[in-house]
Amino acid sequence: MLIDGGPDISVLRALSGVMPWWDRSIDVVVSTSPNKDDSTGLVDVLERFHVASILRSSVEGTDSFSRALADAIDAVEARGTKVTTAQRGQVVDLGSGAYLEILSPDRNAAGVDAANGCTVARLVYGATSFLLPCDAPQGLENYLAYLDGASLHSDVLKVGNGGAKTSSSPIFVGYVSPAYAVYSRSCKNAPASDTSATMTQFSIQTFDTCTDGTVTFVSDGDTVGED
Repeated sequence: MLIDGGPDISVLRALSGVMPWWDRSIDVVVSTSPNKDDSTGLVDVLERFHVASILRSSVEGTDSFSRALADAIDAVEARGTKVTTAQRGQVVDLGSGAYLEILSPDRNAAGVDAANGCTVARLVYGATSFLLPCDAPQGLENYLAYLDGASLHSDVLKVGNGGAKTSSSPIFVGYVSPAYAVYSRSCKNAPASDTSATMTQFSIQTFDTCTDGTVTFVSDGDTVGED
């Protein structure tokens, strides 16, 4: 499963590092929003890989990139790829006890901005889990805390919106209560001081792709560790 493709074609190099050269297939691609920073690389992925299933956001972007992504998805759908619009309650079975559950949006987000309509998901494998809140702002995070409460608990949190101050509500982070958190970001903007303070408040060990490079976690279904 590949979730988002980043702002450029670097995703192709990342995939070559974890997949054998002869394997050109991906079971599931998730596009959390038509945001250029999140999904530019997916256009190239869809051109070069056979993708069995795509889970896409219902947000309708209006810029040229959003149209290019929509065209790429339409093209692979015409060739047999299953395309589904993400909505709360959906579960993607990945086999061997692993699955992805969709937490948001809980309605069609066609007329909603990319942040509020992005796809929030929780990846579960056995007793371990990873919370992936895309660029969800604090208002949406707090709404999920109201809906799900302690069920949000996950071992690893991908920090919302790269650590920007618009995300990582203390209420939300408190319910997720992760052992680890990852700032997945470029080096242009440092995590907000408020976000860093929240991670410190809850004694969460943090990693940063800007300074640490690729961050890899390994789960055996019982425990999660940073590799």
